[in-house]
Amino acid sequence: YILIKNGAEKGYAHFGVAQRVGTTLEEDGQKGMFKMIEALTVKGTRNFTDSTILQYLKSIDVKPHDVSFSTREDDVTYLIKNIPVANTNTVDSSLLILYNWLNSINIDEEDIRDEAPFVKNALLYEWDASKRLDDKLLNELYPHSCYGMNLREEDILRVENFTSKELRNFYYKWFRPDFQTIMVVGDIDLNLMETKIKSVFSTIQKPLDKQEREYFKPEPFSG
Repeated sequence: YILIKNGAEKGYAHFGVAQRVGTTLEEDGQKGMFKMIEALTVKGTRNFTDSTILQYLKSIDVKPHDVSFSTREDDVTYLIKNIPVANTNTVDSSLLILYNWLNSINIDEEDIRDEAPFVKNALLYEWDASKRLDDKLLNELYPHSCYGMNLREEDILRVENFTSKELRNFYYKWFRPDFQTIMVVGDIDLNLMETKIKSVFSTIQKPLDKQEREYFKPEPFSG
């Protein structure tokens, strides 16, 4: 966890989670799985059924633009900004949201079908002219690199056919404590926040059979 006291905005703090995983880990047939999990974060979790996370954040006056999600090649970040922290219940609930995102997202067939059009459009939107040129360049410089994989039509169509079982297996394979960091920055009591974080997140079980996380370092080339 990373805790930073910053009193610039009295009574407010930002809560987030960062994970050392990303789209380079998606194997053939899995393109879009991290994006699908991102879409499911507000559909329902163990402690927040349906879309009650967004309803709760609205009730404490967190604006829609203060909730952001980022899924990139090597990192996944979920962030809630400007949470009022004077109320202990608000702090506890915000930490519980982070806990649910890291460990307890509901993954079912109906929600996957509902979010499939959004995920397909998001993938197409990200694969713009600049990204296509980057992919072409990377494929030339580093053949077979996971950073230069071109988006194929079958990748887009496959999103509609993700099953809850395979997506759940993917989620628990990569959303693990050894890759995760909790971040709280703002007008907070550092000692109290540390105690709360240890109490809440220590209950997440470490996987018995851990998949090794491969990192891709490009080989230097002449010139």
